[in-house]
Amino acid sequence: MSSPASHRPAGPPLILLVALAVGSILTLNVVLPSLGNLAAAFDLGFGTASLVISAYILTTAVLQLIVGPLSDIWGRRPMILGSLAVFVLASLGCALATDFVVFMAFRILQAAVITANVLSRAIIRDTSPPEEAAARLGTMGMAFALGPMLAPMIGGVLDSVLGWRANFWAFTLLGVVLLIWSARALPETAPLQGGGVLAQIRAYPSLLRDGTFWSYTFCMGLSVGVFFAFLTAAAALGTEVWGMSEAVLGLCLGAPPLGFLLGNFLTTRLSRRMPGARLILGGRLVTLLGMVGAATTWALGVAGPVAFFVWMPLVGVGNGLTFPSATVGAMAVPARLTGAAAGLSGAMVLGVAAATTATTGAVLGHPPSPGLALALLGGLALAALLAGLPAVRRDWDGIVRAS
Repeated sequence: MSSPASHRPAGPPLILLVALAVGSILTLNVVLPSLGNLAAAFDLGFGTASLVISAYILTTAVLQLIVGPLSDIWGRRPMILGSLAVFVLASLGCALATDFVVFMAFRILQAAVITANVLSRAIIRDTSPPEEAAARLGTMGMAFALGPMLAPMIGGVLDSVLGWRANFWAFTLLGVVLLIWSARALPETAPLQGGGVLAQIRAYPSLLRDGTFWSYTFCMGLSVGVFFAFLTAAAALGTEVWGMSEAVLGLCLGAPPLGFLLGNFLTTRLSRRMPGARLILGGRLVTLLGMVGAATTWALGVAGPVAFFVWMPLVGVGNGLTFPSATVGAMAVPARLTGAAAGLSGAMVLGVAAATTATTGAVLGHPPSPGLALALLGGLALAALLAGLPAVRRDWDGIVRAS
């Protein structure tokens, strides 16, 4: 795996990159409390209204495969500015739509904002050495942890006070602010090398053959899969087995995001003096320790929600230690392919997470079994560790040889 050239361009303010990355998270999560009112407004069933979420996620997965390689050809700046312009128009269309088909067409176009998410990571890799990139991605990860927790609250308040369309007016305003800010403060950072689309197509197979890239990518995908499997299992167990109220269950579901916040904070402090391979290995072992602890507690006969949820912050801590360094590792490719690597790894992580969510829902049974849920979570945690070992071993060998 090749590293980008040592000469790096000046980058934009980190706060701008964080804002660009968080935009897609807000666009996904802010509307969650409004699904019921949106369904009523368009005279739909709740299942049909949920397309607002699922279609958006599917579109973002596909777009990541496209925008990354295109940014290697045309540059990060024009791709981000263009996607933000589309996002503004799409948000305005959603706010004004009177027909659900028209609304969904604009909602799908809103997914263009994922471009800013993908390319903000590529820009960090363009402009920062590995240890600095991991620290900056850790800062971004802390914002990612807060986004899913705060976004539904923001959406709920806007809906309660101004109606569900207020969310999309807010998205329009957000898009305008990000577009103006980016136009003023976002330089071009991609090492454009010419050759056009054909040269990019010829270079792409080298990324697909890169075993280290796939090791990092599947490590991230299975790691986030543990989290999504937890969400699915915890929701089923909390409602069908333990009879938890919605409020209490919602608080318990926040355990891994709080851990993720802590894990990313630790990464910002440790990455400048500790190699990424050690952070990744430590993160995977922390998550596995949490799963072993939960399974041991359950095997000893200590059942109930407290014994289950008390271990789950370690899922987030492990992911927070893993993701920044693994993201840097996945993008340690020839400069021509940095955007492609960011897009492909992001799409694959989302795909693996979706697969684990579907698998969890299918195998838990009715009523769901806590023991089976813990076995599934533990298996995914172990698989994430094993998936990352080839890349970690390669980088660890380099650390030992350099010491």
